[in-house]
Amino acid sequence: SFPNEMNLYYNAAQVGGSCFVFLTGFGHAMYFYTRNNFRLGRVLRVLFRMNLVAAFLCATMGRPYILYYVCPLHSLAFLMTFGVMKAKQEENYSKYGLRMKL
Repeated sequence: SFPNEMNLYYNAAQVGGSCFVFLTGFGHAMYFYTRNNFRLGRVLRVLFRMNLVAAFLCATMGRPYILYYVCPLHSLAFLMTFGVMKAKQEENYSKYGLRMKL
């Protein structure tokens, strides 16, 4: 029964991680929706902030970057959210535009 019990915890951790990625993506989407701030400086600051600790740990511990897979995962989710919200910005505020983009 031990391997099945471990699968239960592993699956629960995966669901929790997926929820976390969704919520951060939703938070970024709401920021772009309310602030309409698509400046490159903000994008670079967010990416720098999300990846700074992982890059520091890679440099100091001698580990590969992909070991900290959560950082590239969140960076990709942020860039995808940015791309969707940036493309055809006028559609973000129409009745069905944002729904169609998503």
